[in-house]
Amino acid sequence: MYPNIEVENTKNKLSTVLSEYYIQRVELGEVHPDLEDKIQLFISAKRLVGLSSITLDNYLLELSRFADIEKKKAEDIATYVYVKYLNSLIFYVYPYFLKASK
Repeated sequence: MYPNIEVENTKNKLSTVLSEYYIQRVELGEVHPDLEDKIQLFISAKRLVGLSSITLDNYLLELSRFADIEKKKAEDIATYVYVKYLNSLIFYVYPYFLKASK
């Protein structure tokens, strides 16, 4: 296919480079570990700012729900996906507030 490539030499070089990294396969349908890490970093940062434990628990709950739906690396999630998720919450939460305010 590529006659000028030395297959064994390339395999050895690739093996040497990859041996310095920890690589973990993410199964289809599983939340990407990167997203879980970013959620924990966000919660930790908000804890340092001094948010209440109730607020932090709510943030964690909503972000975990979002992660269960998206299951991608954080950098692969476009802004409109977050907006779409937040808009979907309005349909569930807003009617509750209308009833509670009466």
